[in-house]
Amino acid sequence: SLTEVAELPLIVSALRKQVTDLYRPDRLYVFLLDFRQNAFVAQPDLSMPRLPAAAAQCAIDGPLARWLKTEAGPHYLQENRPLPATLAADQSRLETIGAILYVPLAGRDRLNGWLALGHRQNAQPYTADDLDFLSALASQTALALERAVVFDDLQRRVNELNVLSRISQAVNFTLDTDDILELIYTQTSRVLDTRNFYIAMADDKRQTMHFAFYVEGNERLYPDDQWPVDVGLSGLIMKHGQPIVTDDYLAECERRGVTPGGQPGKAWMGVPLNTSDQPMGIMAVADFRDEVTYSAEQLQVFAAIADQAASVLYKAQLYRETEERARQLAVLNEVGSSLTSTLDLRTVLETIVAKAIELLHAEAGSLLLVDDQTNELIFEVTFGPAAEDLRGQRLPFGKGIVGAVAQTRQPMIVNEAQTDTRWLRDMDQATAFITRAILAVPMITKDRVIGVLELINKRGADRFREDDQQLLTAFATNAAVAVENARLFTMTDQALAARLDELSTLQEIDRQLNTTLDIHRVLELTLDWGMRVTGANAGSVGIVNREENVVELMAARNYAYQPATLPVDKGLAGHVVRTGQPILVNDVTQDSRYIAAAPSTQSQLSVPIKRENNVIGVLNLESSRPNAFGILQLDSAARLADHAGTAITNAQLYQEVKRANDAKSEFVSIVSHELKTPMTSMKGYTDLLVKGMAGPISDMQAQFLNVVRANVDRMSTLVNDLLEVSRIETGRLKLDIKPMEMEIAIDETLRTTRAQIDERQQTLEVRVAEGLPLVLADKARVIQVLTNLISNAYKYTPNGGRVTIDVSRQNDVQPPQAKKGEIPASRLDATFAPCPRGYVWCAITDTGVGIAPDDQAKLFTKFFRSGDPAVREQPGTGLGLSITKSLIELQGGAIWVISEVGAGSTFAFSVPIAE
Repeated sequence: SLTEVAELPLIVSALRKQVTDLYRPDRLYVFLLDFRQNAFVAQPDLSMPRLPAAAAQCAIDGPLARWLKTEAGPHYLQENRPLPATLAADQSRLETIGAILYVPLAGRDRLNGWLALGHRQNAQPYTADDLDFLSALASQTALALERAVVFDDLQRRVNELNVLSRISQAVNFTLDTDDILELIYTQTSRVLDTRNFYIAMADDKRQTMHFAFYVEGNERLYPDDQWPVDVGLSGLIMKHGQPIVTDDYLAECERRGVTPGGQPGKAWMGVPLNTSDQPMGIMAVADFRDEVTYSAEQLQVFAAIADQAASVLYKAQLYRETEERARQLAVLNEVGSSLTSTLDLRTVLETIVAKAIELLHAEAGSLLLVDDQTNELIFEVTFGPAAEDLRGQRLPFGKGIVGAVAQTRQPMIVNEAQTDTRWLRDMDQATAFITRAILAVPMITKDRVIGVLELINKRGADRFREDDQQLLTAFATNAAVAVENARLFTMTDQALAARLDELSTLQEIDRQLNTTLDIHRVLELTLDWGMRVTGANAGSVGIVNREENVVELMAARNYAYQPATLPVDKGLAGHVVRTGQPILVNDVTQDSRYIAAAPSTQSQLSVPIKRENNVIGVLNLESSRPNAFGILQLDSAARLADHAGTAITNAQLYQEVKRANDAKSEFVSIVSHELKTPMTSMKGYTDLLVKGMAGPISDMQAQFLNVVRANVDRMSTLVNDLLEVSRIETGRLKLDIKPMEMEIAIDETLRTTRAQIDERQQTLEVRVAEGLPLVLADKARVIQVLTNLISNAYKYTPNGGRVTIDVSRQNDVQPPQAKKGEIPASRLDATFAPCPRGYVWCAITDTGVGIAPDDQAKLFTKFFRSGDPAVREQPGTGLGLSITKSLIELQGGAIWVISEVGAGSTFAFSVPIAE
């Protein structure tokens, strides 16, 4: 049956069966040559006691193997007799096996194994015939084994080729380094015993090696050991690029004169991972068992695997680098698009740091900008675990690594930050962040360093490389341009915003200045705004008095001593008056012209207030800070002075006009009083003459006296109107404003006017809304207004016409379309406060002659009378509507007119509702 079997397990099984059937030994072990382990290995047999690992494997050139090679035929170990000297080293192993008869399985040119038989179970000794039979059986087995070995060798070669093929194709399935290393280990395990296996990679920069993959006792471990590249046998392999195999690692190191490293085991085999001119690392297997050795054939296979592994690792590295470069280019393109899509400085800065971190897989990053005034670096943007703790901190040029980069204008890599003396370790202590590696590059534009871009700790690696520096430098160049553009835009935008704010401020200043014609108020507003827009903490403003050659101070703030005037011939204010030019002094202690008024003053800004080309005043602004004012403050103060000059001129003109009006009103009042006394006498004596108290008069005389009396009445009315106008203009008109009923005022008015309406056969209609509230007004003055408007209505309406009075409640003081007699827009915006409770409107409508549009615009001016003949027929002074308008507005209301020539007119007024 042995000659018919070609498979090794079947040969072993058939051999065991024949020996067991014939001799029934108490133990039987079959040791066969195992090329994978380069040793003779006991074949597994469940029917026999399991041998310990030390006994189950014998070295290929060990004492037992050599003893069995020396002589043909079975070898008998007699009990109670010493072992042959050649087996002394294997005594322990032989005792463990417990066999007394060893039958070699010798092939044509090598020992293929042996049989180890124990005592026969029947206690009978092995005879010479038994030994002959066992020798013949061994010969047949050896032949069968050689056939099986040929087949097994073929299978082993195919397996080795498959291993090499699978390793070479690894990059087709994955580019992950750990996956590739795992595959290399798995495939190597198919052809070699890899119970102790590792791959160590070299770090050219540090001249060290570290474990990339490590297996001990068939268990993968993850040691973080690092050792110099020249230590141990691995150092020799790295130096010479040649494999090393040894049965005793320590002895080999001693023989070669190198320092051993780690715990490599006893038997050791290492091969280089060659890529180009020098190895990228080594691959090694080791065994702690004395009986294990590595053969030349195993070394050849292991070296072939290492060559394929090196090629695959190198290709994977190239693929990863290519992919990384592609990713970096994509990020750069994305960054370019992102940076050009916005000009917001904060967005640009944050985008730069975020994309730089993404570009180089950093754990943290910062962007520092140069403060040109202090020559310091400021942490503007920081990303990472301690981002908030760093933002806003400052570093001077030359301090720390980033300071050195800014000062030298050169990029810098520090891969051992904790040992670098320039590293500011208090940063880590303050943020609880551990910095290992730093890459910092300057941001340069227009040959000027504007900042530094810093990355910390590269993910997946312990150091930054030169190509990282080159990439970040290129990135920083484009980023610097984007930052500069964003800063210019921000500065422009801020300048525009500041200009708009200034225009808004000037508009508000104009609005406030135009709401008053009181020159003292104008000057106080000018000073307040001047201090506000310049940041001054003291100041004064004055008007030039040319007659006395002084500046009269009209308003001042925060002065310990405030003179009433300042001389024009000295001092900073005097210099401004004389030259007409502003002056800026940022250190008054160095200017002899300064006249001290506030002891703490360090800076003063004085600007002229001009009307046309003449200096009419001076605005002085002072600060307790040196260099407090600049060109911006000077421009702001100058523009304020220009606007104030117009307001001051208007106020001065108003004061002059007011004085003239007061004088005129006073004159009118005096003249009116002087005229009223003789007119009263003339009217009295005329009445006496008409009544015949001085004797009978003729009809013609009576007619003449009536003419005189009518003109006296007309003159009296004119004088009374003038006195009314005078009291209104001088503010001496007294009003008794209190809640009243509008309907009662209308009834009282109609008692005196209804007879005239009836006399003209006119129709009168009064429509008063129900539930009308009380109004807040002077009843007598309301009746005066009603009398004037109703009188005009019936006077200018033909006989048989219609007069209508409508009274209603409204929310607004006047209708939006009102065009005549309306409250001026300036008064509505500034001094007029609408009544929240609403108004009562009273409208008097007639069907009279109407008023031409051109005349409507002049109705409420003093002394105006229309040129229409129908109007001229009626007597009047042209003061009634002007007085009416003033009376209504003084009571918080408004008056307006709607009229059409030939169709009639509507005069309406409003008064506020009482609480």
